[in-house]
Amino acid sequence: MDRSKFDDSIKKIIHDKEFEVPFEVKHKVSQTLSNLPKRNKRPSFTRPLKYLLSGAVSILLPIGVIYYLTNENILSLNESQHAGEERGKEEDVVIHDYLFTGESEHWQATYEFFGKGIFSKTENGNLDYESESESLFYLEYKGDLTEIEGKPITYRFETNTGAGDGSLDEIHQKSFSHHSGPNGGTAMMQESEPVEVTVEWDGKQDSFQLYSDGTRNWRITPTFPPPSDDGHYSNLRGLKGKAVYIDTGEMKAGEAYKTRWFFWGDDLTESPGEQLKITATQKDTGRREIITRSNGWEISNPQYKDLKEVLNAQASQHVMMTLPSPGFWRLDAHIGNKYYASIVIEVKK
Repeated sequence: MDRSKFDDSIKKIIHDKEFEVPFEVKHKVSQTLSNLPKRNKRPSFTRPLKYLLSGAVSILLPIGVIYYLTNENILSLNESQHAGEERGKEEDVVIHDYLFTGESEHWQATYEFFGKGIFSKTENGNLDYESESESLFYLEYKGDLTEIEGKPITYRFETNTGAGDGSLDEIHQKSFSHHSGPNGGTAMMQESEPVEVTVEWDGKQDSFQLYSDGTRNWRITPTFPPPSDDGHYSNLRGLKGKAVYIDTGEMKAGEAYKTRWFFWGDDLTESPGEQLKITATQKDTGRREIITRSNGWEISNPQYKDLKEVLNAQASQHVMMTLPSPGFWRLDAHIGNKYYASIVIEVKK
């Protein structure tokens, strides 16, 4: 086997494997080939040595190329991860996450505020600040719809950072809502500042304040057994009388979690006509996303008594929930824009 054939063989290996050979490897191969004995006037004892070297080079060359390229990729990945960690150290996130509640003789209301302020250092060492916020105001009449139907209404709410209002010439519903955001470059609410609410309808007026109820904490919501002694049902997690779901075990990041939610409400029916919405918020990052949006309300079978009847709940849905990363998450349950409950869980890896 002469050198030209051996050189062609190596080139074919490189081409078939689609390797991009670094200069250092090419140089080593060239040196090895140049040191091989020439075809003419070679002693017979060099033939085994040549074959040995030929076999060694044909085996070691692909291994060397793979090692070089692989280590280059690993090095780049490690450098990228390290750079990401360094960037994370330069960023500080401040979360403003509040629920305000209150009521008057005729009306009850909630105001949900979520804001995130991000402090970071620029390349020249200056301090940079970005912010965004989102809010939802919900107002509901406490009596029967017949008492206010067809009457005009005007409502207004004010916070320490802004205000909102709404009006209708004729009332045909018991509840009203006002959503804002997410908006960038906004001021942050303070939990100690109340929300001022004024409602005018049919020549009457109610004014009242909403205060933070302290429920937006990060204590894991406990489970409790259902009121059944047959041992058939799993534990429940949530706030009985408001909203709970069946706890079927640990929730793991990235894995679908099948469960069933139950809701209570004086005016709630089996089919409320509005979507169930579960919004998840992560504690450390302030990441928020809607993980469930469904209108699949379940109608009871009068011949079969299931868990909804055992709990005496008004509405229920089977849903699938998936959370993207481990850590503490809060699940905020709404039907339409009406807030029902917040449930804090820990998602495992």
